[in-house]
This record gives sequence, structure tokens and C-alpha cells, in this order.
Amino acid sequence: MAQRVVSALAALALILPILFWGGVVGVQWLVGAAMLVVLYEFAPVASPTHSRSAFVCMSLVGLVLYTWMSVMPVDQRFVGVVVLGTGAMLSWSMF
Repeated sequence: MAQRVVSALAALALILPILFWGGVVGVQWLVGAAMLVVLYEFAPVASPTHSRSAFVCMSLVGLVLYTWMSVMPVDQRFVGVVVLGTGAMLSWSMF
């Protein structure tokens, strides 16, 4: 229990300054970092035998899509790439 409290306080000490003083760019970096953590945890589920390559593939697709979303305006091309990218990431777990 004490370890969870210490971990929560450490996370708050890291995240709150980014949220308050980082502005939009800080939040974008925070979301990107959270995405990488989630993909790292999901990779062994997606491909138990090739978890590192699954993480690399999903991270590259996710970072390209997230960078495009952060830098460029969202339009029909973006939505199409998101659909194709999501399909590519999910199809990875089928093989």
C-alpha cells in the first residue's frame, strides 16, 4: 500500500508541473509518452513471441499518426491514415 502511495505522489510530482506550466506542447509530450507506455505494455499481448518487434512497429505507426495529429490540421486524409494505421496495428496481433 505504501509503495502505491509513493508511486502516486511521484507521478503527481512529475505530471502536475507539465499540465500547469507545459502548456499545449507539454500535454502533447505527456500524451505521447503515455502512448509509448501503453504500447509497451500491449506488445506482449499483441505478439507474445515477437513482443519487441510488435512494440517497434506499433510505436512507429502511433508516433507518426500522433505527430501528424499534433502538427497538422485533422482532415479526411488524416482520418484515412488513422483507420489504416489502426488496422495495421491490430492486424499485427493476428499473426
